[in-house]
Amino acid sequence: MKIALAADHGGFELKEIVRKALVEMGHEPVDFGTHSKEAVDWPDLIYPAAMAVAMGECERAILVDGVGYSSAMLANKLPGVYAAVCMDTFSARMSQEHSNANVLCLGGKVLGEALAMEIVKTFLGSKFLGGKYQGRLDKFLAVEKRHLKPLGGCCSEKSGTTLQGTCLTADDVRKALESGQSIRLAKGSTLTPSAREAMRDAGIDPDELYAKS
Repeated sequence: MKIALAADHGGFELKEIVRKALVEMGHEPVDFGTHSKEAVDWPDLIYPAAMAVAMGECERAILVDGVGYSSAMLANKLPGVYAAVCMDTFSARMSQEHSNANVLCLGGKVLGEALAMEIVKTFLGSKFLGGKYQGRLDKFLAVEKRHLKPLGGCCSEKSGTTLQGTCLTADDVRKALESGQSIRLAKGSTLTPSAREAMRDAGIDPDELYAKS
């Protein structure tokens, strides 16, 4: 399973433990950072990871900040993203069986390694039960449909020959290349995994673009 992974400095150490465990479990973690204990703004890391789930590029996400709630608050702003903060295995199992959550949020300053890994395993190993819970979930999804607009294939704005936006997808990259536009990342822009892949297919190094932004 492809799983988006992100953390701020408060969750960095636990994220690294989870990342290594996911590989051992046979999953494919897509690490959006952070990559050190240096202080960062959590939305810069959590948003692109949650977007990867919203765009269908990752099946699940595990987000780690100091206590878990900040990540969940941001992730749940996106349509198609259903994030649950879990501090024990019971809540992890219920988030799947009753609510079909697709994002797990953990508190790096709250949970120890052993308990955190049990929560991760329970979350990934549990399944939505359907039945009466489907009816309740349908009501929830109706609220989402009423108040949230679905994500389009392009969430960027284009100016001149430069492609820039808050979050760039593979569609953004392909459209820019087809129209002969150069690609430059504006400050604060992020790339989904498929956007990175599309750039590499076109011979563009996304890390070099970040360095120039």
